[in-house]
Amino acid sequence: MSKTDTTYLLLGPETGEKDAFIETAIKRFEDERGGRTEIFKFFAFETQAVEIVSLLKNGLLFSDHKAVIVYGAESLGKPDATAVADYLGEPAPDALLFLCSDEVRFPHSKIEKAVLPGNKKIFWELLDHQKKGWIRNFFNRHGIRIEEEALEFIIDMTESTTKDLKATCERLRIFFSDRGEIVYDDIENYVYHGKEENVFTLFGALSKRDFSLSMEILNKILLSKEEDPVRILAGILWQVRQAIKFLSLLAERHSAESAFQKLSIRTKRQQRLYHQMRENYSLVTLFQVVRLIARCDVRLRSLNQNTHRFLLELFIYSMLRI
Repeated sequence: MSKTDTTYLLLGPETGEKDAFIETAIKRFEDERGGRTEIFKFFAFETQAVEIVSLLKNGLLFSDHKAVIVYGAESLGKPDATAVADYLGEPAPDALLFLCSDEVRFPHSKIEKAVLPGNKKIFWELLDHQKKGWIRNFFNRHGIRIEEEALEFIIDMTESTTKDLKATCERLRIFFSDRGEIVYDDIENYVYHGKEENVFTLFGALSKRDFSLSMEILNKILLSKEEDPVRILAGILWQVRQAIKFLSLLAERHSAESAFQKLSIRTKRQQRLYHQMRENYSLVTLFQVVRLIARCDVRLRSLNQNTHRFLLELFIYSMLRI
């Protein structure tokens, strides 16, 4: 084996395929070497490289091999990047190292040059037609047919990665396991009328500018651990964009009924929600909210997980006082 064929540089936003690749690589490593692999996960922005390198080099008491996954590797500082590059000159034979980044360009050339070309991969975001195919195949495997409008609703309300699509589709599969077909109204009812709090009920509170209710719902969502903070923010962004489309159509002198039809906003529950947005937010305000979401998203992806609750609470506070 060459010095760096146990190190992988995995770039791009498609985290689902990236996770599947890592799983396969670890399984192949175990098949080749025998024994059991212990997996360690780190975020580059909250862990010093010396800690990661020390773990890679030192032996384990209860496992034969180790796999170290470093997320956000593009955020390594210069000293940390140098330490990792030095390690790659003489890597531990019993350790796999996966350097992961959502970016498609990697800023640390010393590390990139030390990784074998075949071990550097870019996982691109799925196009809409690929997402549709992925969702259809998922439900087909479980003997469930899905209506085209229902499929498009899933795409609209879900982040682009197969990891997020899988999480959403798995919940829907369990909920509708007794059905042979899922239609748009089924998903709409599941989203807006389920007993559990979710990003849609949170948006309902935000549409009313109800700070205490918004905080209460956010707390319940975070305690349930059903959604991570990035997905919560993405769900709010999708609904804000829908509200922008609705208000833009009204500004173009469309009637509310015409706007709802164009946006496939069918039910009275959803229509009341967007009327509330119209009453409590202007187009200018909503564009300010989009900028707030963008700033919060960057912070969620770059700061310690211990700050995530505070960042979401700060976002809600900022949104409601615009």
